[in-house]
Amino acid sequence: MLAFVFATAGLVLQPPLTTLRARCALMAEQSDAATQYVAPAMPYELTGWGCDTALWVGLPIGAHRDLIRFARDGKEDVARKRLATMREISDKIGSPGAAWEKDAWSKAVATWEAEKAAEEEAAKKAAKEAKKAAAAAAREAAAAAEAAAAADA
Repeated sequence: MLAFVFATAGLVLQPPLTTLRARCALMAEQSDAATQYVAPAMPYELTGWGCDTALWVGLPIGAHRDLIRFARDGKEDVARKRLATMREISDKIGSPGAAWEKDAWSKAVATWEAEKAAEEEAAKKAAKEAKKAAAAAAREAAAAAEAAAAADA
């Protein structure tokens, strides 16, 4: 009787995953399905904004979703910036035109982020050195002006 009630309600009962092996197998199957992603069709607008088929195929799911939305909403400047970032990361993978793979993409993103952090740190250091040099030059100019004023007096 209970089975009839569930069947008529449209519920499907699945046997419980009682063993760890069964749970691990199911998780591995779901993980494999998530990494085998087929890219949707690329919007026409993106070709004019710097995207090509090789780049498009290698982008992750979230990038496709965002770029499709940017194309639909006409946000060209945002799409161009995102495409530039995605191209830089894609270049880190080293196999242009290859289908997106989660592990390779994650490693490339980590490398790209580390390089950007190093560039930012170098820019901060250069700005600090320039500021220090400007302050030293200002002190020397003030000392020279003071010495010239003392010599005139």
